[in-house]
Amino acid sequence: MKIDVNSKEFKGNSIFGEWIMKDGLPTFNYKVNPLTTPECEWEPMPHPVTRRNFHYIGNKAVSFLVDNYGTSGMWDELECSRWLTQADYQTGGTGFSNIEEADGTTWGTFIKNAPEGCTPERHFGPTSFSVHPFHNGLHLDREMIMPEGDFPWAFIRVRVSLDEGQATRTFKLSEEWRLKPLYAQLMVTPEDREELSQEVSYDVILGDQIIAQEIFADDDFAGAPAKMMIESYNASFEAATNGEQHPTFTFTGEVTLEAGETKEFYFRFGRYDEAQVEVPANFYQETLEATIKRLPTGSCEDLPYMSAELVWNAAAIYGMVFKDNIIGDFTINQGSAYGFDIGCNAAPRDPLQYAVAMAYMEPKLSLECLRNTLGWGSEDGDLPFTLGSDKEPSLLSFRPSDQGLWALWAACEYLAMTGDLKAFGEMQYYHPEHEQESVTLKENLIRQFRFFIDVVGRGAGGHPRIWNADWQDDVLDFAGDYDRLQMIEEGGSVFNSALAAWVLPKFAGLMAKLGEPEIEKEAREHAAELRALVAKSHNGTYFSRAVVPTGEIVGDDICWIEVQAFALLCGAAEDAGLVDSVLKYVDDFNGKDSPLGARTMFPHTGKGRASRGGVWYTINEKLAAGAAKCGRRDWAVVNLEKMSLHNKTTAYPTRWNGVLSGPDAWNAPESLLNKGESWEGWYDEGAEGEIIPDQENQDAHVEEIDPALIEVAKYMSMQAFPVCNTHAHTNPILGVLHIGGIFVDENCDLVVGTGIDFEAPHWKVNKDGSGWIITDQEITVNSVNGKFTGTGKVEF
Repeated sequence: MKIDVNSKEFKGNSIFGEWIMKDGLPTFNYKVNPLTTPECEWEPMPHPVTRRNFHYIGNKAVSFLVDNYGTSGMWDELECSRWLTQADYQTGGTGFSNIEEADGTTWGTFIKNAPEGCTPERHFGPTSFSVHPFHNGLHLDREMIMPEGDFPWAFIRVRVSLDEGQATRTFKLSEEWRLKPLYAQLMVTPEDREELSQEVSYDVILGDQIIAQEIFADDDFAGAPAKMMIESYNASFEAATNGEQHPTFTFTGEVTLEAGETKEFYFRFGRYDEAQVEVPANFYQETLEATIKRLPTGSCEDLPYMSAELVWNAAAIYGMVFKDNIIGDFTINQGSAYGFDIGCNAAPRDPLQYAVAMAYMEPKLSLECLRNTLGWGSEDGDLPFTLGSDKEPSLLSFRPSDQGLWALWAACEYLAMTGDLKAFGEMQYYHPEHEQESVTLKENLIRQFRFFIDVVGRGAGGHPRIWNADWQDDVLDFAGDYDRLQMIEEGGSVFNSALAAWVLPKFAGLMAKLGEPEIEKEAREHAAELRALVAKSHNGTYFSRAVVPTGEIVGDDICWIEVQAFALLCGAAEDAGLVDSVLKYVDDFNGKDSPLGARTMFPHTGKGRASRGGVWYTINEKLAAGAAKCGRRDWAVVNLEKMSLHNKTTAYPTRWNGVLSGPDAWNAPESLLNKGESWEGWYDEGAEGEIIPDQENQDAHVEEIDPALIEVAKYMSMQAFPVCNTHAHTNPILGVLHIGGIFVDENCDLVVGTGIDFEAPHWKVNKDGSGWIITDQEITVNSVNGKFTGTGKVEF
């Protein structure tokens, strides 16, 4: 079913507004006044209650957080993670157009300065944001759009128009931006961050192009001082500044309109860039056309809502791509609280998953993001847990054992989509901190493989060691009563076995194509062994989670869906004859009465949040993909639609979070805290009636934590920034592709099934399984029509 854009199904159920089509793209028309609408209020724990509802737009360089107040905040990761214009939860951000009329009346695009009696529409577009106030027949339309490519600025078009029948109107029009830096340093409280921001001042030059060079008084800042730019393309507009340490800049000009007349004015704001906008009057439309040409489109009759949201999700993924001037190429940040509030890019498995999705949208960018993430690691193939806000690699307290497998997976998806063997012979750089000489991309991936096989190694039950985390970062806190250090050293992860059994056959195919038969053979042997181990690791209904060194089974009485997902994907569930049993258990327990998807574990500790039974995008998609791969497409489509924005808004129509974007995990419906929202940080009090302290199951190691770290841990809260998580956008796209039978096989070739339409600039697949793919190197596609190998435009 294709959704009619004029239907209620398309427009949605949100009290905040409705979806429309604007300039050929899906756009959310936000209609309500946050100052008078109680439902706008929410609590970004541990920050104060706010009525500010926000989303983001971006290109391959920077992004802007845009909000219902009509303001924005500029985020930058070129050298470090920072807000160049901080947007406050209470007062909003910056970037206004204002009008001063001849009688002294002033009004503009900021909601608190809206004309009397007017609640302006705010249009959240895929790569644009606009505000539309009006007063006594005079209309002000301020439209901001992100240019295509890696230009580190936004372009602003301001239109003023006067209704027919009005008297000639003369007024002053101004464009206003305030610089307010905030460095999102990891493990630093908001108060300390604010103190650091006071160490920044600016050297300012006024003109048609205002230049503001950051000056650091504190040598502890990471990254280079940013050079900011506000440019006017309008004759007779004068630049001014209020002269404060964190200055506000305005361009002001006098405008006269006759009845029925419209005039346009143009500006750009961001980091200084020598690139020029040659014809400002054409730039906005040209950018829209380029954006529409780039974004993929698709549909699936069984996934009407995910289909309708596909273009939106694709644009959102691009908005989380950031150019990296320190490591190289581009990164796809997970965003949300991790990036924008905590100040880290974590964990490598996440940008690597986004690179998988990007392979189907823009393969070259997928490769660049893969290379950047591999660059985080050291020469031996060890990947850190995170990059801090200063882009320095760090483990924090986590020592995950799974991360290299995601790198191998992303590399295989790239090759299957391109046939680009040459890329694996190019030099792969390392983070400057490692002081390592470059090796080929192929050699780097082999080291990732060797690290997993030789360093992670095998633990209890013959499974790969669990260390202190695998995908589940705090898995050890819920694994029962055991010796923690012994578990880290010797415990076995059934999840790692299932993930490896899914990834290593593809990697073997990659190695075969790269002329490495011995590694191919070894990878296939390990994959077969691990698949067999997973097939035996169950209680007759679902698969267990881990094995304790003393032999106890973790997950014999708790169903953890991440291991079920990869048991399905790798084939172990079919080997054990448990496909239907696993899916029935998920229906009856993990997914029962949970409108947004299956809980990550059931029964859980009673909290229903985060790892304690929250609903995770990335694992629910893998679970559905596994079901589809095992012939249960019926089950998969029902559960994938639960991940749609439409479904979130239907389930929680008075919640803003989820209308345009989401976190990594939603709270389960039984959560006593923030139903329909996301998980909090270290929360001593719990919700009313909830006796589940975070310290439970964590034994003595918690007592050793410095109280200062606990204070910082309160800010490790997804609820502080429960939108703009890239998982909320990549997984719906991957879900559509997987329902269409699009996978990578054990020969590292592309497999295409039926049931979806999908088109990106480099390839197209039709519902009947036919299509084409463009590549300058040999590629093999296995479709329902046969096996097709070739170069150029390969039709299948």
